Amino acid sequence: MKKIATLVLFVAAIACKPSADTDLVRLTKDKDSLTTLKDDINSKLLEIEEKLAKLDTTRRLTLVTTIPATKDTFSHFVSVLGEVKTDQNILLYPEIAGLIRSVEVSTGQKVQKGQVLARLDSEVLQNSINEIKVQTELAKTVFDKRAKLWEQKIGSEIEYLQSKSNYEGLLSRMASLQSQQEMSVIRAPFTGTVDDVSAKVGEMAMPQIPLLRILSLDKVYLEADVPESYLSTLKKGTPVEVEFAQMGIKRNSTISQVGNFIKAENRTFRVRVDMSESKDLLKPNLMANIHIVDYTNPMAISVPNHVIQQSPDGRSFVFVFTESGEKSEGMVSKTFVKTGYSFDGSTEVVEGLMGSELIIDKGARSVTDKQKVQQSN
Repeated sequence: MKKIATLVLFVAAIACKPSADTDLVRLTKDKDSLTTLKDDINSKLLEIEEKLAKLDTTRRLTLVTTIPATKDTFSHFVSVLGEVKTDQNILLYPEIAGLIRSVEVSTGQKVQKGQVLARLDSEVLQNSINEIKVQTELAKTVFDKRAKLWEQKIGSEIEYLQSKSNYEGLLSRMASLQSQQEMSVIRAPFTGTVDDVSAKVGEMAMPQIPLLRILSLDKVYLEADVPESYLSTLKKGTPVEVEFAQMGIKRNSTISQVGNFIKAENRTFRVRVDMSESKDLLKPNLMANIHIVDYTNPMAISVPNHVIQQSPDGRSFVFVFTESGEKSEGMVSKTFVKTGYSFDGSTEVVEGLMGSELIIDKGARSVTDKQKVQQSN
């Protein structure tokens, strides 16, 4: 009897002792119940909010503006600074020293290839040429007679060879003097425009001092240095947009040449953009912003940068407006997106949007997910 009583007391003590497993189960059930209750309350509140919005005419919803997300061509550009150049832009130097006798062109004048631009005094050379001409005529006469006699085996071979050498030497000297005389005439090396004239009649011309500048813009182009990271992207024919900020104009063109040499000092390579179609607007050394297309998506969805926001975990999202009633009322939905390239205030959206949504623009920073708003006209 005593043993039975002891056993009953032991079982009762075990039944009254708190169990950790029992507490875990109880707390889990309490949490689930409260979560369900919270969802029910939020659902009821949402229903009440919608009814109040319809019944309370004095209540005002948050006003927002929207922009459509549409599919269109999106291009990304790399922008570099370029300089207008032309291969036909040179300073003309005299090949010999001499007194400037005449300047036959003026600044701004158009000239043809081979046209005389200036002349140096060549009177001394002309006198020497006249003298050599007389000596050459005599040497020719002597040589002709010696040649005829030598054909008849009359006279010595030495006399014949001496007369021949004398005659040919004078001819060579004559050609040399005539070449020097031609150097005294400054001619246009190509068809172009005289941009500057520094030569003055009566001054002494020297080979190290330029006389004129002549240039042609028929083959004008832009040169720019591009970082080597774009070497595999850019090629001949790549489209570019050229912006001349000083003149307020833009032009479209293509890359006409890609350099094969990378500069060690700045890790860049050179590209050339043909600008012959705009030659009448450009001047050598004019600077321009060259926007080179390095990526294009013909069916891209893009939105303004400012409508894209960041969540605390670093994900990008936009607020989408869905119309759900009269008076342009609708619901806000938070939509996470994956972005691509950004350029000129727009960002490509590669995932998350279909291209037919209305994106909340103004007011996007003051709304929350599932909030009811009104679209402003």
